[in-house]
Amino acid sequence: MREGSRDIILNSSLKLRRNIKGFKFPSKMSYEDSLDVIEMVKPLFASKDYFELDELDEKYIETFISERILSPDYEKNDVKIAFIILDDFIITLNDEDHITINVSDFGENLLDAYSLAKKIEKHIDNELDFSFDPEFGYLTSNAGFSGNGIDLKYKLFLYGILANIENYIAVKATLAKDDLQLDKFLQKDNENTLNNVFILSLVGNYSYNFFEKLEKIQKDIDVIVSREKKFRNNYSILYGLNDDDALEKIEILKSNLKSGKVKSLAQMNDNLYSLKMYQSLGYDIGIDSFKLNDAIFEINKIKYEGNRNQDRYEFLLKYMEEI
Repeated sequence: MREGSRDIILNSSLKLRRNIKGFKFPSKMSYEDSLDVIEMVKPLFASKDYFELDELDEKYIETFISERILSPDYEKNDVKIAFIILDDFIITLNDEDHITINVSDFGENLLDAYSLAKKIEKHIDNELDFSFDPEFGYLTSNAGFSGNGIDLKYKLFLYGILANIENYIAVKATLAKDDLQLDKFLQKDNENTLNNVFILSLVGNYSYNFFEKLEKIQKDIDVIVSREKKFRNNYSILYGLNDDDALEKIEILKSNLKSGKVKSLAQMNDNLYSLKMYQSLGYDIGIDSFKLNDAIFEINKIKYEGNRNQDRYEFLLKYMEEI
């Protein structure tokens, strides 16, 4: 990902989903069939790293869920889940579909990510038969991905171009023309959206010239990043922000987090992402960007259930004391 877009595109994920002909989807298949799927795919990548789910520690599992390599409700099916891991991609076996080729953190390089996924798919297709219907295309467990079988999502931090509801509605309508759905990010509690954080998803998989569709999406992403950068460069003028007010707000946010007054996940995220905004505008918030991102990642782990969780609360208090 280009350095200039790292605090705009927080996460990018392309999943190419395929299922093997003759097997039920993982939600319906037997444990024995899931082992057969693994034995069919694993030899095709004999020189690559192979791990089964029960070999991974909590940190890996949380990271995989965050990067959409593993579904949050992975435990619901009685199947063997495994991963084939390379630097550029990870293949997930028997999670939502038999085979999911995951390419992550590609940022503005969507076409390269798609080309890589298709190269891996071709390697598998030379040996195995995929579930395919002449009318509906590649069949997936979620019918919304049937067709080309592409699941594409971006997590975006846009406090410039989407600072008000009017801009949000206008941009949302424009992106819809290219089968892209822009939504406010819904937090784990499924009740509170997060200010300035958005999910951009592909919602159309039926296209004979899918690469051409992705070229349009690539241009959409380039425009979003370019305009967000311009808005940020002129943020002080556009929104009347001066240095004294910004520094005062930064101290208030840090004080809130250190005082223990912030107890809900919604308020934790709001305060931390506000600090992230000031940091991206060039202000010294007194917290390293990597540590700030680590704090955001940690408090959103699935192990902390509910909007108010004592373990999460205690973690953040200790974390803020250390930084």
